[in-house]
Amino acid sequence: TARELSLAAGLGREARGAVEVEAAIAHSTGSWGTALADELGLSLRAPDLAETLFDGHLCVAEILVSGGESHAALREVGEELHTSSLRSGARRAQAFAATLLGEVALAAGRLEEAEERLGEAVRVSREIGALTSESLASLRLGETARARGEEERAEALLADALSLSRWSPLVRHLQPLTYSALVLPPGDPELGCRWLGQAEAELAEVENACVYCGVTFNLAAAVAAARTGEAEAAAAHVAAAEKDVGLWPEGAWHASLEEARGEVALARGEDEAGRTLLCSAQEDFAGHERQVAVERVAARLAEIA
Repeated sequence: TARELSLAAGLGREARGAVEVEAAIAHSTGSWGTALADELGLSLRAPDLAETLFDGHLCVAEILVSGGESHAALREVGEELHTSSLRSGARRAQAFAATLLGEVALAAGRLEEAEERLGEAVRVSREIGALTSESLASLRLGETARARGEEERAEALLADALSLSRWSPLVRHLQPLTYSALVLPPGDPELGCRWLGQAEAELAEVENACVYCGVTFNLAAAVAAARTGEAEAAAAHVAAAEKDVGLWPEGAWHASLEEARGEVALARGEDEAGRTLLCSAQEDFAGHERQVAVERVAARLAEIA
């Protein structure tokens, strides 16, 4: 009812909020894929609503990619939506599906597939003026470029994603997610620290910041702060993440917590404890098909060996 009233009154923010709650309910009842198919049908009947409808599913999609949902299940949902969107010409749905498929491929370390899917998502989003979609796809494409060792291109894509996020109606999701990537440039902790200072100042002004996206940022911020020796600042970010991460008891969250705690231990000079925590994080990431994370932790362990 809230969704219908909001759409009828032209209240975009309220409509997105209603869709977000509906998406969360669909996820909790195991019917998220069906809900996406329903949005596809509605967007075809009312194309001007497509952006609002699919924006509302962004956060649940990010939770599923980062959390406990199997990549095989997510890939099936993404492929079905992608095929249907191409057949029907629903381009906003195509951008959503391509982004989801690209994110799953990136997490699993299938970088060529991720590049193709996310490149498609950026292109389609730009052609139809889907700001939120372009921002998220640019963010993940930047992370893909980084994983491929293309750091200059990665930084340019991440900077684009940050600029786009500031204009998106989903800024409370996109800014924390984008800064989570920006604060961890490979091999340059001082640059990461500078990004962290900017992130903390800007995110403090974001209204109704998303809890999930806040956890993602706090975990990245903890690693960034620890790597420049700011152990207590890093520990504060870990504590902030710990307050909320219990909302998602399954998936790769605890691996991310172990990684952050390991970095805090290293910053405090507790080298053995730090290595133990990082080894545990690496093993947990591997168990959740997070190959890029596995390689990141492996590189860190080699660095401190």
